[in-house]
Amino acid sequence: MFVKRTLPMLVAFGVGFAFALQYYLPFSFSEDALSATSKWYSIIASFALLLGIVSVIQSHARKIQTQSVGWGYSLVLFFAFASMVMMGAFSAGNAETPPGVKGPIYGTSYGWLYNNAMIPLQTTMFATLAFYVASAAFRAFRAKTFGAFLLLFFAVVMLFGKASLGVTLWDESIGTIHASLQLDRIIEWLMGTLNMSARRAILIGVALGMIATSLKIIFGIERTYLGGKGE
Repeated sequence: MFVKRTLPMLVAFGVGFAFALQYYLPFSFSEDALSATSKWYSIIASFALLLGIVSVIQSHARKIQTQSVGWGYSLVLFFAFASMVMMGAFSAGNAETPPGVKGPIYGTSYGWLYNNAMIPLQTTMFATLAFYVASAAFRAFRAKTFGAFLLLFFAVVMLFGKASLGVTLWDESIGTIHASLQLDRIIEWLMGTLNMSARRAILIGVALGMIATSLKIIFGIERTYLGGKGE
């Protein structure tokens, strides 16, 4: 019980309290401690990445063995994973052809595989997501309430401000009334005042939530990281 529960809680309390206090100690040893723990973090992250890779391999190997729904995609994952690992090892992790080494114009095989397979797949995925975003925006912009109307109105203004035709039409009509009504100034005010204030409020809320969660972990109130349901 001590090793599984009490010891991790003591470590979490000691490390959390020490590095929360580190920001308020303007001494060289605190900066050295932060630098050293950054290296420890990299080592721990490497082991965590290895653990994640093993978990993914086990999960998809189980799908292939049982031939469950979508097991063909697991085969594709193994093939892509093995290809990138072998090409990366063969190319020594370099995406471009090293200086002074004769090679193809596209760089190493690892770089070619990344530029001609990984990037097109990412582009395709984001292009597909654009349709889902447009569909969700259409449903959200139905002006059934006053809040939805405001969202629709400012969305139309922003769309006009990002299109050269919209800027021209706005400035030739409404923008002629006064210089402050020109679309670029309205967009600047919307982004710098309304949008920025909302973003800062959200960031403050997120920061307060992170602080509260950190304190709960440090003082042992939140214990789900121990593998249980917490108490």
